[in-house]
Amino acid sequence: MLKTFAAVLFLTVSIPSLLAKDSVFQTVNWPESGQTVLRLSFSKFKDIGGMGKEHTYLTDTIAENVSDKTIGNASFSLYL
Repeated sequence: MLKTFAAVLFLTVSIPSLLAKDSVFQTVNWPESGQTVLRLSFSKFKDIGGMGKEHTYLTDTIAENVSDKTIGNASFSLYL
């Protein structure tokens, strides 16, 4: 009985945190003027290591096509 209670308690506490997504930290609409074609949403940047003065960051990113036209292929690069 105690093992079952411990397992249920563990699942009750851990599952919501595993399913939770990072909230949107920054949203960028492109182009800035005129009708928006793409909306890029970024979660908070997480520092995952580095050497010396260089660091590597990780972020979850969503690219949304908000125009009426289909975008057949896209490639994105982010430089900071």
